[in-house]
Amino acid sequence: MPTLPVQMKRYRFTLPKSVNTPAPLTERGIQGFVTYVTSWLVFLLYLIWAYIPHEYLHAIGITYLPSRWWAIIIPWGLLVVLFGGIGIYLWMNRRLVHPLSSINLICDATNPELDTLLRNDLSEADREYFESQQEKYAFIPDGSVMPPTLDLSLDWVNKQLYLQRPLSAVDS
Repeated sequence: MPTLPVQMKRYRFTLPKSVNTPAPLTERGIQGFVTYVTSWLVFLLYLIWAYIPHEYLHAIGITYLPSRWWAIIIPWGLLVVLFGGIGIYLWMNRRLVHPLSSINLICDATNPELDTLLRNDLSEADREYFESQQEKYAFIPDGSVMPPTLDLSLDWVNKQLYLQRPLSAVDS
């Protein structure tokens, strides 16, 4: 059977360029410059309004001005909002985070053996069972399947992290 000539097209594959590149774009540069100049102009107008006597401003035709009281209240209000927001954020963080002595940092309701783990009188067979479960679920051998959630006991984590001697310490 004769083979038919197969014509294959060559395609050139390129990766798409990211829109969010760190390189400056013209639009970003113009927007940044306009924002910079505008903020300095507003600040300069604020200083003129706050420090130049009203008689001079009335002499050049500016007659409708807010009270000087606002020249003090606006900066203080911004400072109160800034530091108050930081204080509220810190308070909420302290309120929502469990203390280091909390049992919720060790295990939670997703663990099916929670009541057994909290007991102090575990037999050796129970300990070996829990360690085998933890070793089984500690690593994902296949990236396609995610194992069920299981808490690792603090004892097992400490053994894995701190009780294994490095090879360099054994050799020397």
